[in-house]
Amino acid sequence: MDRLFSQWVCKVSPSPEWVIEFGNGKGNLVPRRIRTPDSFFQTANSEWLTSNSLPRLPLQMFNSTAFGLTATITSDKLPIIFGRSTYSESGNGDVELGIDVFGSAFFMLSRYEETVDSARDKFDRFPATASVAYRGGFLNRSIIDEYIEILWAIISKLWPELRRKPVRFRITPSHDVDEPSRDVFRGVGAVVKESIGDLVKRRNVSRAIQGTWHWLYGQWSLHPADPFNTFDQLMKLSDTCGTKSTFYFMSGSTNPKYDRPYGIRHRAIRRLLGRIHEQGHFIGLHPSFETYLRPDLLSQEACRLWDVCRTLGIKQDQWGARMHYLRWNLPHTWRALEEAGLSFDASLGFADMAGFRCGTCHEYRAFDVLADRALDLVVQPLIAMDVTILNSQYMGLGTGESARKVISELRRSCEVVGGNFSLLWHNNQFQNPGEWDLYRHSLGSAAQ
Repeated sequence: MDRLFSQWVCKVSPSPEWVIEFGNGKGNLVPRRIRTPDSFFQTANSEWLTSNSLPRLPLQMFNSTAFGLTATITSDKLPIIFGRSTYSESGNGDVELGIDVFGSAFFMLSRYEETVDSARDKFDRFPATASVAYRGGFLNRSIIDEYIEILWAIISKLWPELRRKPVRFRITPSHDVDEPSRDVFRGVGAVVKESIGDLVKRRNVSRAIQGTWHWLYGQWSLHPADPFNTFDQLMKLSDTCGTKSTFYFMSGSTNPKYDRPYGIRHRAIRRLLGRIHEQGHFIGLHPSFETYLRPDLLSQEACRLWDVCRTLGIKQDQWGARMHYLRWNLPHTWRALEEAGLSFDASLGFADMAGFRCGTCHEYRAFDVLADRALDLVVQPLIAMDVTILNSQYMGLGTGESARKVISELRRSCEVVGGNFSLLWHNNQFQNPGEWDLYRHSLGSAAQ
């Protein structure tokens, strides 16, 4: 590790361990060392990308309280991904910590296990249930951040003079715009057919008139009463909570079964993009269904979105993406996003279960384990998604107390380590008061 402070060095010693040193006889810091095992990389040297390099289950547990450490973590019993459940202090003040902090961090942040384990669901996604985090019982914990808290507790104990850069808990809501309107972006024939059905079969005159009127009105701007047009309410809620929303827009279609193309150049969408920007919120790319393995198509869709935003005078320091259906493949999707010139990827959450896919709620730089190089791309981990919590094919918790409990637990895990509770809620997933109530609960007390 590069030098972080004037008297900080972290290096691999000749023996299989990491050594952290502070103090060199100059200044006020007493020369001491923290040693941690190099368990993961020592194994991976000969077993790279094989199942033998994965953690062995069941995992050992590290009890911070039993070792006299006061760390800011969610529970004093912490699963050990790599390493052992040991802690000792020598007579000269040196410390040996059994957790392989650095190897475990690389394993989780790089999504190493997804290159080894071939488990995939029907959408070619790595499921939470196959992950070490789920099988090891720590999917609901920001475990790498908690390892860092353990390490910081030791550093503070050995060198109380040191000060840490402050971190601040944040809630960052985002919204994938799969369907910006219920009626506008269907063909004329589909609108007429449904209106006739409303009149003749369902005898719902109001719905027949509403659908037709929303379609006509929507050729210019989304109707305020369109049930999928929740954008102003979402921005207002974010403003109330002192945060900003990011809206991820689709600009292409590669699979009509799963994409709902609405035309990024459509007048109503252009007006919507302009309104989001004017109100200080952010715009991102929502690449279509097949792009996760197609860098050429992903780049085309990114350029299409940027071209429209450029004509509207929309400028942002960063442009990020979240993959449709959270379809993501290591390393191809990260490479495609980097090649397209995107700044960050907000896709790294599990579709089937909410939690910490990457073991952290802090953003970090992506790493390509096959090419053995850091990418020019930042990862913004996704912690919870509406569909995951509500949908019966996933967690199926509905909008009641069970859902509130899960969200509160995840939010607290982020808050404990001063991280970012990243929440995805689709603009069209507000079809009853319970969904609005659950979303407000997710944002915390300021939104209630």
